Amino acid sequence: MTQGQARLAVLDALRAAHREGILHRDVKPANILLDGDRVVLTDFGIAAIDDATALTATGQLVGSPSYLAPERINGKPATTAGDLWALGVTLYAALTGTSPFQREDTQATFAAVLTSRPTPPAYGGKVWPVIKGLLEKDPARRLTADQARPLLAAVAALPPQKPRRKPTSDTVVAPSDTVAAPTEAQRADGPTATAHTVLLPLRARSRTVGIAAGVAVVVLLAGGIAWAAGRSGGDTPAAVPSPSRPAPPSSSKPAPKKTNPLLDDCLVGRWRQTTIEVVNHFEGVDSRFIGGRGVLMRIFPDGRVLTDWNKSGPLTATIKGARYVETFRGTETGRVRTRNGRIYSSEIRGSRTLTITRNGRTVMDKRIESVGGDLPYLCSDTTLISYGNRDVSTDTYERISRTP
Repeated sequence: MTQGQARLAVLDALRAAHREGILHRDVKPANILLDGDRVVLTDFGIAAIDDATALTATGQLVGSPSYLAPERINGKPATTAGDLWALGVTLYAALTGTSPFQREDTQATFAAVLTSRPTPPAYGGKVWPVIKGLLEKDPARRLTADQARPLLAAVAALPPQKPRRKPTSDTVVAPSDTVAAPTEAQRADGPTATAHTVLLPLRARSRTVGIAAGVAVVVLLAGGIAWAAGRSGGDTPAAVPSPSRPAPPSSSKPAPKKTNPLLDDCLVGRWRQTTIEVVNHFEGVDSRFIGGRGVLMRIFPDGRVLTDWNKSGPLTATIKGARYVETFRGTETGRVRTRNGRIYSSEIRGSRTLTITRNGRTVMDKRIESVGGDLPYLCSDTTLISYGNRDVSTDTYERISRTP
């Protein structure tokens, strides 16, 4: 099993749990077991089950600090988005060896989760855009499981790379302890519980997984997902065979014949932008503008690109009580090529106009001449995401057609 397949397997495990109304609430590397072609998401001991009595005291905040979603730290209820945040941190830790939010103590770690944006890992490649989408601090903008799956599937389909170094041990290294910290309402005098993780070699741990009675666990096997309920008579979940994974959906029209060997075939086609998120500086603060649905982009097999902003929706932000609106209009042509998970643009012709209003009054109206550059991207059969450098922008597209 490749790393890409393992990532996809863990996501599928979470999706299976969520479909059954179960939130894991403590996704982290120590709770993912790898044994050959078998991947097991385990330790559902603090899982939350829909319509069931909570396993922890009221007002308790449960999870590993450096893997806990920001909305949970802010006292919001656990949701599937919180599990997906933890998956994003886990994927980051798999690339770098540690959570991007780990600090010297719990309070500093919580502060990092709430305010810090992780640095792109050196070997993030095409999986980095997915990780970044899972680590959106606003759960409403975070990638859902259904959005993330085709993107991770595209990464898993890539040829496996040779390992950069030989592992020195097969022992699972756990992150910091799982804590049940009081929320604001109980911080003054409420108790704080700590659950410790026991470290065992992978092979030993995979044989001795303990499951709390009545708590469900997701088991992933090569070739499918098996779902087993916790059993009081045994500590190893039963494997249930499942049909092989179906092939990804494809358009009725085949992709045009490739004429540019430096272009990722996945990019060829007609795309419609679903969101633009860009950071702009107004009134002394950096604010994130969101919107822009409707931009049309056509990418041809030879690398030519035509982008039309004339039907683009506005981007909006509220800054110090004032409502700012940005609107783009115009068309541009250019060329693109791809390499190492980045898309390079050049030979840009045409221009856009940018109009900005503050509370309905125009404060800027100017012509923009675009220049070439390169951005990380991730493409699947249905979705294209590109990210601006230094976290200043995120563009998401949906595929209209495989032909431009």
